[in-house]
Amino acid sequence: MTTWQDRNPQNIAQAGDLTRSEKLTILREMELDAESLSVAEEENMGGGEHLSLRAVRQAIRDVESQL
Repeated sequence: MTTWQDRNPQNIAQAGDLTRSEKLTILREMELDAESLSVAEEENMGGGEHLSLRAVRQAIRDVESQL
């Protein structure tokens, strides 16, 4: 089974094996990680995998709009 860390935000938003609540929990954790990476990059402490804050926030909006 693929873990959520192996997925991009849109894959999580569209995952059929996760509930809406699980998707939002995962995406909000990813949002915090992306915010931390963004701050680190601003302080020239970047490195590691890039996580797009914009993509994560769009995925959160997509899930929030799902019925």
